[in-house]
Amino acid sequence: PAHGSFSTDKISVGITTVHVDNSDIYEEEIRGDSYLFKGKLLPLKTREEVIKIKGKQPIKYQVKSTHHGPLLDDYALALSNLRTSLPPELPQGNFSLAWIGLDPHEDTSFHTFLHILKANDVFEITELLVGVKRKETKTKKEDIIVPKGFTQNIIYADHKGNIGYTMSGSLVKRKHRGFGTHISKGSTGENEWIGTIPPNQRPYIINPKKGYLVAANGPTSSLNINSQAVTYMGLQPRATRIDQLVSELVQKKSGKITANDMMEVMKDTKDIVAEKNVKYLIKMSEKYIKTLKDKSLEHKIVLEIIKKLKTWQGNFGVDSVEPSYYAVWTRRVMKNFLPEEMIIDETFKIDILNKANSRLTLFRDLLNNSTKEEKYCTRYENKTVSSCGELFYLSLRDTAKEFTQKGKLREIQWGQIHRAMYSYGPFSKSEMLQKLGFGTRYTSVGGSEDTVHVHCFDLSDPFFNSGRSANSKLVVDHGEGTYLSIDTGISENIFSGHNFDLNERHTNTDLILMKSLKEVMARADKEADI
Repeated sequence: PAHGSFSTDKISVGITTVHVDNSDIYEEEIRGDSYLFKGKLLPLKTREEVIKIKGKQPIKYQVKSTHHGPLLDDYALALSNLRTSLPPELPQGNFSLAWIGLDPHEDTSFHTFLHILKANDVFEITELLVGVKRKETKTKKEDIIVPKGFTQNIIYADHKGNIGYTMSGSLVKRKHRGFGTHISKGSTGENEWIGTIPPNQRPYIINPKKGYLVAANGPTSSLNINSQAVTYMGLQPRATRIDQLVSELVQKKSGKITANDMMEVMKDTKDIVAEKNVKYLIKMSEKYIKTLKDKSLEHKIVLEIIKKLKTWQGNFGVDSVEPSYYAVWTRRVMKNFLPEEMIIDETFKIDILNKANSRLTLFRDLLNNSTKEEKYCTRYENKTVSSCGELFYLSLRDTAKEFTQKGKLREIQWGQIHRAMYSYGPFSKSEMLQKLGFGTRYTSVGGSEDTVHVHCFDLSDPFFNSGRSANSKLVVDHGEGTYLSIDTGISENIFSGHNFDLNERHTNTDLILMKSLKEVMARADKEADI
């Protein structure tokens, strides 16, 4: 197992996934057991993979590879994340996957992270992660290992008040800048990788002038970069929102931010994407509403919801009612948004349904370019529609029906329909264990995929259950101590008595002050003397 965040008495480290272009898909020209490259036929490499299955015969299959990487048997499935064009285009042919992580001999990640635990300060961590000698350390230049392997956003601090950031691991360098977003021709030799970006050109920074650093899966850069690491990266609203909140704290408290201040930041449930999305939805709907002369009760409730959402600022608090209207409305819009001929399969539909950034781009684009409406907004349920405004209005009208009871608009809180889901594998499949409390558990939560208090929800799920969130929360104050919580409790063992015992505190970001090893040992010695 690996730790996503950790601390010692001298350093603290936080790790999040970073989006870089470290893989490519190549279209290969296969001729029997060979493939074409620069006008020559080269032999395909073949190896046998064996998957052992308890109580059954092992499954054996042949993996064939070009020098780019393994051939993808089920390319339609493998390329599902590449099918983001509208209308989507399903590629035909033979494809190979090039990925920086396919060569285990080039990975020094484990070695690097083991040594971080021994680091004394930010400068030693930077040497380990970037592979560049720092004048502030006593490390011999020949002892520095250039790190290779998986890329991660890593933020770190030390007990002296220094802070740093780097993007660890290997970054691909391509023959042509800007390539990597589309499928490349594998036979020409024009789209090859030419190595990795040198360590001193990877993004890293120490003690920035503004006094703080934010990652949160967001885009990162620094002045030392002169090679392309990322071709395209979508909006990362959590990083943007954290930056806003911390910047306000710095100005308000003159930089004297406490652990409690950071816990308050973690509780934030403002979704800046939803705040923008709802404005586009309302504007498009109102364009259509102006053409109506509807005095029905259903229409009045539609207008009541719009009135509430107009003043909504994207807060997904557990007690808020506006996110309930917004989520149901968005789901109805997206389920009817794409005509059937544009839907490759149900997986693709769910992918589009759940991509908040895609929705933001689409809604904004439609509002400013109404000529595309005929292409995307053709039907609602079984009815032909004339515009996206009509589709959005009909979606809201049906949303209003769901929230209407005895002729009045019901106010259903977000926490009533948005729950964190904790599944316990085989136990969750047993009805008896489920009744005894050992199966899947649910907790009412606030937040969304784009809030700092992150709780992703699935728009295709009728109950908006959240299966992805911050499983652990950590705040380190090198002068005061380390605060920690884990969503499933102190112990993963459901029979231990400590399983799920921290969930309420974790949900409320009420973190526990951890004792240092020195304090624990001192207490143990004292109890032993007694």
